[in-house]
Amino acid sequence: MDLSLEDVSAVIRLVREVCDRWDDPARWREHLLKGACTLLKGNVGMMLTEHQGKMYHFGKLSVTSVVGLSEPKRTLVQPGISQMADRDYQDVSENFLPGLTRLYDDFVV
Repeated sequence: MDLSLEDVSAVIRLVREVCDRWDDPARWREHLLKGACTLLKGNVGMMLTEHQGKMYHFGKLSVTSVVGLSEPKRTLVQPGISQMADRDYQDVSENFLPGLTRLYDDFVV
């Protein structure tokens, strides 16, 4: 993927906008996710936190922010994400999120 100067400027602008909202975590998370969706031409974004995770193994997962879903659908995200808790990435990749292991490998290489 080729990045243009305009793309880089858009990312820098988004980072500055997020920094301006830093005192309100819910607000900056939502703004970051909406901005990332715009930049990536995505429709839905979510931010998760993880506790007690290990290499190639999820710990306890919590949803901290979701954008792009109506309120009734937002309530389904945490139960869905909870299915990944305390499981190996490979298991989740095979049974819940296809390609997760490949994506993780791309990040750590």
